Amino acid sequence: MGLTFHSEFLNDYMEMVEDTESPRLFHLWAAISGISACLGRRCWLPFGPMTIYPNQFISLVGTPGTRKSTAMNIMKRNLRKSTGVRFAPVDTAGQRQGLVEAMRGKNDSEEYIDNVELAAAENSLAGLTLDDVARISNVRDPDAADSDSLDEARNFISSADKHHIMVTATELSRFIGQNNFQMLDFLGTMWDGEDYEYQTKAGITLLKNPLINLLSCTTPTSLNVAMPPAAGGQGFLSRMILVYGSRKYKDIATPTEPDPEVVLRVRGQFNRSYLELAGEFLESPAALTFRESIYGWQLETNDPRFGYYHERRQDHLVKLAMALAATRTSQTIELEDYQAAHKILRATERGMPDALGEFGMNPLAALKQNMLEYIRARGTVKVEDLRAVFHRDSRATDFMEAVNDLAKLNQVAMAQVSSGSAVLMARGGNHNAEDEMIKALME
Repeated sequence: MGLTFHSEFLNDYMEMVEDTESPRLFHLWAAISGISACLGRRCWLPFGPMTIYPNQFISLVGTPGTRKSTAMNIMKRNLRKSTGVRFAPVDTAGQRQGLVEAMRGKNDSEEYIDNVELAAAENSLAGLTLDDVARISNVRDPDAADSDSLDEARNFISSADKHHIMVTATELSRFIGQNNFQMLDFLGTMWDGEDYEYQTKAGITLLKNPLINLLSCTTPTSLNVAMPPAAGGQGFLSRMILVYGSRKYKDIATPTEPDPEVVLRVRGQFNRSYLELAGEFLESPAALTFRESIYGWQLETNDPRFGYYHERRQDHLVKLAMALAATRTSQTIELEDYQAAHKILRATERGMPDALGEFGMNPLAALKQNMLEYIRARGTVKVEDLRAVFHRDSRATDFMEAVNDLAKLNQVAMAQVSSGSAVLMARGGNHNAEDEMIKALME
């Protein structure tokens, strides 16, 4: 099922990853995350008394085996091959200190060289070098006599993005910790790009002009365990884009290498977005009119857990449109950028309730989510067999309450087979939700 976009970069990216098993929306948002990271903190859009930066917090949410980390790692390798974006430690054990130290970093011009050298040693998608990227993106050879403009661009990026960092977490819960309000508060500040004061042994230190881009992977169950129930009201969830995938795009026993020229074009756009874009973004008159016309857009879900996300949706729309404009190496958001951003958000939002699973519903939320994923993985399960699996996690009364809740919500169906045993069958709602997401993208 092919997807086409108004952005040639996104079309190239989707062609590059066609022979992979990850859901298409995982790859789409991974590509968007990479472009946003290229823009760092040196790009912004004035918004009245506020400033909107292009950074995003994106989480790829799916059951185990849906190839979430595959989508993330393909983007990460290509981004490291073609830019100097700084990456955070992959495991901070839920502590802010590790992130703060990484953001303080070392000399960023050294960081640019280090990232490229490290990436060049990796066995990545096509083994292409920065010289290859420079050839296709018309960036001068850094060793050439006329490389002053490239050095100037690098120095500016080093200064403007000194405290910007890209976080790629293969498991969100390992990154934020469990029920860690302090970490969630810190990340909220980093999403907003506000200065951050923190206490050290030497006294209070101020981290000026910080910014974090976050791309993470998780399962509905892990999300339920890691997030405190109050996270919805606390504001962190409203800053997240939850991208849901319930099944692999297709089965591929032996993947093939993508076309090297397509990979070059993808890396070339990462490189141009990183080196050539800086400063204020603008909206064309038609784009501004469209954005204002959909202000207050009602989400196509009645799930009350997304009330705060709805209030912040316009921020997500602007951030996404900035990334889409950057895929053309442009700092002007055009009408088609907002139209595409609105369509991508609408499609993604249809899967967000499934991404959250039973989060925040009631004290049995974790039990119900685990049971639901177990049933979906097998299709049909005897009630007595399900009880045997989860007998350590619940009392008999809690178990039956969870089963009845899942049945009332039409997430499972209960029937009796000829032997007299009661069985639970997973309904097709989740697969239908993902189909609806793809359908919305193709409209």
